[in-house]
Amino acid sequence: MKRKYKQTILGSSSYSLALKEDGSLVSWGQDSDGQVSDAPSGNDFVAVAGGRRHSLALKANGSIVSWGIIDHTPSESDFVAIASGFYHSLALKTDGSLVSWGNDADGQVRNTPSGNDFVAVAGGYFHSLALKADGSLVSWGYNGSGQVRKTPSGNDFVAISGGYSHSVALKSDGSLVSWGNDADGQVRNTPSGNDFVAVAGSRHHSLALKSDGSLVSWGNDADGQVRNTPSGNDFVAVAGGYFHSLALKADGSLVSWGRNGDGQVPEKTSDRIQIPDINIKNIIASEKQIKQQTAGLEHHFDYEVFDSEKVYQAWYQQEYRETLKSIGLETTEDVPTPLILPDNRILFIY
Repeated sequence: MKRKYKQTILGSSSYSLALKEDGSLVSWGQDSDGQVSDAPSGNDFVAVAGGRRHSLALKANGSIVSWGIIDHTPSESDFVAIASGFYHSLALKTDGSLVSWGNDADGQVRNTPSGNDFVAVAGGYFHSLALKADGSLVSWGYNGSGQVRKTPSGNDFVAISGGYSHSVALKSDGSLVSWGNDADGQVRNTPSGNDFVAVAGSRHHSLALKSDGSLVSWGNDADGQVRNTPSGNDFVAVAGGYFHSLALKADGSLVSWGRNGDGQVPEKTSDRIQIPDINIKNIIASEKQIKQQTAGLEHHFDYEVFDSEKVYQAWYQQEYRETLKSIGLETTEDVPTPLILPDNRILFIY
């Protein structure tokens, strides 16, 4: 059965998070600090956020849960929104005030603005921004690329997102505004038009959702973050990771694209990961050239799936060459990288 996801998805540095329709969480990718394996269980989550080596989730009762490398987490139960930077986090309370915690090297915490008129928050890598009830923006933290001082004025903003050292915002007329670092065209290549409904900032690229359900990406394209943006008109939400992006479709499935080398798919034979069975269709033994579009996997691979437990055991006993040969696979110096699917089948990536 296809998993259904809510409109809450997150791409972090080298892992991803998603909130399921039943209120539970799914995390996949790099797990060096428990970003994946320590994701909490339960069915009462309403939002997720993630930084470089930590994650947090908002529960239906207004409390926050964190995992990964963290120093502390606020204990109150009156939060309505959460966001995360590289090493800091922030949250919006029911009274419209803000709370920040974590790394404060650039004023991400101590310079958090006061007041009770905030309606949304977003975390850049070393800066933060917030949307006020009157439609204006406030930014604070690191300002090396103008991500704070160049924050646009006006009272017609409706959504915000932070990248590594740039930010992007959606205006009430459906247009986009970007500011900060422009080394890869994150600012100057911001698309024009008045038909955008959502935005997401990533390390050096951004993406946006249009009213017709299509996607647009711009900025750094070294890993296909822009050129591999999927086509179609059935998307409902977007998120940006360090060098990868994610989008949620109307049917509740996920699509991802971009880099596949930052831990989303481990290269070490000792690493085992569980990837969500998202849009894995018609996977049978010896079927090849099926397009796999799950978070952490690049678009096109040749692969074969085998149900044999012997293959699984052989890999970890370093007997994979003989085993692969016995089931008809050519044995070369470039040994296939194995992934363990949720049903324990073996997926070999070439």
